[in-house]
Amino acid sequence: MISLGVRLVLPVADAVWTRDMELEIAPFPGLAIRVDTYEVLNVVSVRVPETGGRVRCVIGPDADSGPKSESGAAAFGFAPERADGGSADTDSGAECGLSVLLVTNAADQMWCKQIRLPFAPFGGLQVEVGAHVLNVFSVVVKDDLSDITCLASFEGDDAARLTEDDCLALGLEECVYP
Repeated sequence: MISLGVRLVLPVADAVWTRDMELEIAPFPGLAIRVDTYEVLNVVSVRVPETGGRVRCVIGPDADSGPKSESGAAAFGFAPERADGGSADTDSGAECGLSVLLVTNAADQMWCKQIRLPFAPFGGLQVEVGAHVLNVFSVVVKDDLSDITCLASFEGDDAARLTEDDCLALGLEECVYP
């Protein structure tokens, strides 16, 4: 079985606490991860860096349980995130192997970029492209699964502010459909 390196991200007391772990399945919003006999943390969002590295899963406690303090987070193996975005653990992401075409709209044009993902995309997946985040809202596959396209939008007001030069700097190419 292949395991995937993920970084659990837990906001606690105006700080970000993280814990690296290996999952046997791809994470998705709603996935419940048991961190103790009685404690379950739910994945709220999943963010994949376009360049590889650890998948980041923002998590939250299940109902009224789960760590709400720094001591509670530490008891479940979380550590404060360093200023450089790392934690005490090393960044060893899984090999990315699934080729996906990201398609988005910015600067009054359609843009695309071929990327590799460590697992199948889904609506709600967030993909980091440079310092920007694209939110996947639809996944389109060819009947033989040889072609996967993710329709995505830039998070926040990024799409309205990006220029053609910004898009090119992010490695996006103008989409040309036959």
